[in-house]
Amino acid sequence: MEHLHQSFTVQYNYNVFFTSSLFLPENELLNSFLVNLNPAVAVKKILFVIDEGVANAHQHLNTQIKAYFNKYSQTQLVQDILVIPEENR
Repeated sequence: MEHLHQSFTVQYNYNVFFTSSLFLPENELLNSFLVNLNPAVAVKKILFVIDEGVANAHQHLNTQIKAYFNKYSQTQLVQDILVIPEENR
């Protein structure tokens, strides 16, 4: 049987950042990362989708996220943070 054999390689490089208390307003890491993704874009938008189990384990997470993005105006938070119910997993 005649056939062709082909292959390709995809290289993907990325940075790994280490931090704690990501959404404390004093922690500029996430803001710097988002601003530097595409510096030509003046205002970026971000939407958070959170698993219900995570939301239950971190009861103040929504408030922390909103406070963080109130401080850093270069990225606009989509105000409706989506919480995915556990039964949808």
